[in-house]
Amino acid sequence: TEGCKTALRSHVQETLMSVIGVTKDPNMRVRWSAINCVSQLCTDFGPQIQKHHGQAIIDTLCTGMKDPVPRVAAISAIAVVNFVTDASPEVVIKHSTQLFTSLQGLFASSVVKVQEAAITATTALLDVARSTFAPFYDAYVPYLKTILRNAKQKEYRLIRGKAMECLTFAGMAVGKQRFAADALEVLNEMLATKLDADDPQIAYLQSAFG
Repeated sequence: TEGCKTALRSHVQETLMSVIGVTKDPNMRVRWSAINCVSQLCTDFGPQIQKHHGQAIIDTLCTGMKDPVPRVAAISAIAVVNFVTDASPEVVIKHSTQLFTSLQGLFASSVVKVQEAAITATTALLDVARSTFAPFYDAYVPYLKTILRNAKQKEYRLIRGKAMECLTFAGMAVGKQRFAADALEVLNEMLATKLDADDPQIAYLQSAFG
């Protein structure tokens, strides 16, 4: 509630540091809850908490992305969305290289929910920090194109839609000349998408075509 947020405002630093300490707990449920709490603090107290404690938060989330438990890795990636959404562009850009590097490590996960979280976070990051993405383009785009080509079963519709969105943001980040080599293939895969009436890919297609 707003009352609780007001009362906590003068104790944000000590609260954040206490929660960050708990992200190393041996119990995965405790780690998950602690990272989720860090994520919520970014929303409730942004952009100031990101400005003053950004490095500590980013280090925590990047460590969480390496967690052997997929649920913890996924919540760490999703927390990046909260960090980015409520931070100033200058702060996001400052930490973007570290974030792009850590998110790239999740793309090889065999767990779809982890992959979805990584793609969602990458798209949010690209929306703000396009200028720092170029060195990562060749690592990210082949993976995203593979999803478009292969993840066509019904249970993979959401991740395929997220891949479309992320690819178009990646294209905008590096510009027409560099994206040209991949753009036609991406467009043809999108045009060939078979849709159901309730398909979540519809909204992603509309956005990507735009």
